[in-house]
Amino acid sequence: MRRTRPHATHLEAANIFDKQKSFPTIAYLDHKFMAKEKLSDVFKTVGQPTITYVKRANGRLETQLNNALNERGVLCLITGPSKTGKTTLYREVLQHRNEIPLIVRCDKSKTCDGIWKQALKSVEFDRLELKTINTAKKTSGELELTPKLGWAWLAEISAKIKGSVGYERSENEARRRVLAEPGPELLIPLLKETNCTLVIEDFHYLDELQKILIFQQWKQFIDNEVSVILLGTTHRAVDIANSNKDLLGRIVQVDVGHWEHKDLERISELGFDHLEVKAAKSVRSLIAVEAAGLPIIVQQTCLALLTAEGVEHSEK
Repeated sequence: MRRTRPHATHLEAANIFDKQKSFPTIAYLDHKFMAKEKLSDVFKTVGQPTITYVKRANGRLETQLNNALNERGVLCLITGPSKTGKTTLYREVLQHRNEIPLIVRCDKSKTCDGIWKQALKSVEFDRLELKTINTAKKTSGELELTPKLGWAWLAEISAKIKGSVGYERSENEARRRVLAEPGPELLIPLLKETNCTLVIEDFHYLDELQKILIFQQWKQFIDNEVSVILLGTTHRAVDIANSNKDLLGRIVQVDVGHWEHKDLERISELGFDHLEVKAAKSVRSLIAVEAAGLPIIVQQTCLALLTAEGVEHSEK
């Protein structure tokens, strides 16, 4: 049985090495920083890690998700316990694909229609690109004909309200018209034509009826070769998906479980090496053990060990 423990605060993390006299202490760390840099940018306790990002099992999870997105028309279910790196995983993959996540976070009060509306309201057209446009091969005349991404553009390409809002209308009017009738019919052309990908987080919080309703509507995305990412801490999403005959063969589950010891130890190794901190292997190993399979605990512990020395950033 795997040990579980509450998430450590920075103070708790700093005190890990004082539990027993036989444990390694901060004295085993010999720091010689070569460049000014915030430690919190190396050991990330909030946001996406870059320097200390670790591809588990030699990148198996990243490859699995990337391949699923390449297939088109696939429902990518990322499942696993809280704080095991589900969000970090899809952000890393989408970044390498030059795709922008269109994120909807669920809660008990969220309805199926509310999910579609929130997704549309979250669109930032200035960050999007058309998938079919290759500016390097376009003439100046052809570039002038390239449509400007915006609410009027979305209204025009959406069969549901096409013709009711023309380009001569204001963006505000087009936005009002689009958001008045949110649904897959408006999201699908957006996802198909641009480099954004719909991501539904915390699916497990939804009411049971809403879970079933949303899966019934996934077929429209699948039929239009639009892939979607869905995150949850339980396997309930997998059960519902597998019970829907329309989705058979179009589901890929990426199971993000607790981390292996070697991958957890790799986080501290990458960070300490980057900062040119000499840390005994016994220290890195103990940090990994205390993390109880959660990468966030490793990040917190490493940051706490260094800040406990009064260090806030690296210095020459």
